Amino acid sequence: MQIRTLLSVVVLVLVTATPSAVADEKLDAVEKEIIKKWQDVKSMTGKMTMNSEMAQGNMTMKSSMTAVIEYLRHDGKMLSRLEGETEMVQKMGETDQKFAMPMLAISDGEISHTLMERMGQKMCIKAKAEAQATVGAAMFKALREQYDLELAEDEGLDGDKCWVIEATPKTAGRPGEPGKVTFYIRQKDGATVQMLGFDAADTKVMTAKFSDIKFNEKLDPKRFEFKVPEGVQVMDMTNRP
Repeated sequence: MQIRTLLSVVVLVLVTATPSAVADEKLDAVEKEIIKKWQDVKSMTGKMTMNSEMAQGNMTMKSSMTAVIEYLRHDGKMLSRLEGETEMVQKMGETDQKFAMPMLAISDGEISHTLMERMGQKMCIKAKAEAQATVGAAMFKALREQYDLELAEDEGLDGDKCWVIEATPKTAGRPGEPGKVTFYIRQKDGATVQMLGFDAADTKVMTAKFSDIKFNEKLDPKRFEFKVPEGVQVMDMTNRP
């Protein structure tokens, strides 16, 4: 919903709206502003770092990921590419296991392929492309399907003023399952610059940061074409609901 501009309507809203209705209106206005900023964006590139830590029983898993992300609007679709590596440390009791996992994820707007390698073994997952979870209108479309959204107080991050949106799962999860996600969206350009993930017990388990963001760089659409490497098994999940 657009922020109301007619004084008579503003007065009516202030007098009759409940606090939740006012909050919803503010969130709607922010959503429209973010979508507006993305209307003329043809491409985006940047770097992502993501650190996570989860515990279940006597097992803990820590991961640190660095990646380059690319988005390209092409032929009416939003193409995406993420290429990076995750370093993981798994501890069970007194036993530690460390390994690195290179990953390449490419979406042509309809189908996504994720190629992973662990201990020399490669695996590819094929699935329906999902709405881009950190990009403009697609982000809100994807979030509203599974989360209730709430606009928190603005915050500064690395010198930039950010909108802060908290996304709480519509269905409460069990301990150890994903919970609330908090998005920090830069007000000057609508770019998501940080995401915080929490588990069902509201313990922070993930921090993702986006940096070196550039808009409308020239990208070759061929970078978003995926070819299954010879000999790699593909797990086809396109028929899953």
